[in-house]
This record gives sequence, structure tokens and C-alpha cells, in this order.
Amino acid sequence: MYVYMACFELLNMPNNGQGLTLALGSSRGASAWRIVQCESLFNGTVMVTLKALTAYGIVPELNSEQIDERFRTAVTQAVARVVDAAFKESPGSVVDHCKDAMQVVMSSWLVQNGAPDNVIGKEVAETSAILEKDPHSRLCAANLGKIAGILHTRNKSNAKLGKGYRSLVEEDAEFALQSLGLTLRELGWVKGA
Repeated sequence: MYVYMACFELLNMPNNGQGLTLALGSSRGASAWRIVQCESLFNGTVMVTLKALTAYGIVPELNSEQIDERFRTAVTQAVARVVDAAFKESPGSVVDHCKDAMQVVMSSWLVQNGAPDNVIGKEVAETSAILEKDPHSRLCAANLGKIAGILHTRNKSNAKLGKGYRSLVEEDAEFALQSLGLTLRELGWVKGA
């Protein structure tokens, strides 16, 4: 028989534990959740409000039929690495995976839509500059690509020391995930778009 035991330790943490990550499950299978609110109820129980930290729903499902066959594997693998890293790896690692995926997605989309093959392999900032110009004019995706590059740079130790950048936090990684999702939607490479 299972007995409820209130987790009063959460109430003693800064901000009542708000913003902390909580793992539910066991070592065989667990899911990550963000504590949104924690409060003591009138009957002495502790109520914890959670938000699921899952990449599904943030990074939309790819519509592989929209992706040219020669780019399909690279794009699928890049997005899969992001989903695998999301909420499991450090914020900096998630940002790095998102930047790499943005580069693969944007350059593949550009070549598929008439840009020269040498766009593949360019840095994300260069690719973003091409994406924002006519005839493509994908301003949201291009600017998100630039931001992904900036966040990636801020994750480098020498940039932190030399420029005084702060360390990346979970919210930065979440933003990078949302940026990749928006870019995929803007380029029409998701199911239901």
C-alpha cells in the first residue's frame, strides 16, 4: 500500500522550488518536469504544479515528403539529435545542437529552393543572411538562425572569459528549441503546415 507523504522540503527551498526540475518515474524510465508552483494546502498536503519538459510539441514532427531526398537524412538526423538532447543535456549542449540543426535545415531548404550548392557548409550567420534576402525573404527563420549562432558563441569558454558572457541557462535552451520549431514551420517542413 502506498502512503502519501508531503514533500515539505520543497516549501523550504528558494521560491518554494519554483523553476527546479523534477524527475518522475524510475531509473528504468523517467520524465522531466519543471516545478511551476508549490504550495501548502489547508489539510497539510503539498500541491505541486508541474510543466512537462518534453521536446515533443516544441520541435514539430517533420514532413519528410517536403524535404528533398538528398537532404532528408541529414535534416532528420540533425532534428533527432536536438530532440534527444532536449532537457537531458546541459543548456549549452542543447543550444549547440539547435544551432547545428538550424544550419542544416536552413542551408538544405535554400539549396532545395534554388540557392547554389555551396550554401551547404556555410556558417549559420552566412546562411541566415542569404535566407533573409530576396527571393527567399524568410525573415523570422533568418533572424532566429542569427540568434542561434550568437547563443552558440556565448557557450564557448573563451567567449565567456573574454567578453564576460553569462552562462547559458535552461530558458536559453528552451528558446533555442522554440526557435528551431518556428524555423521548421516557417520553411514548411512540418506535418500540418
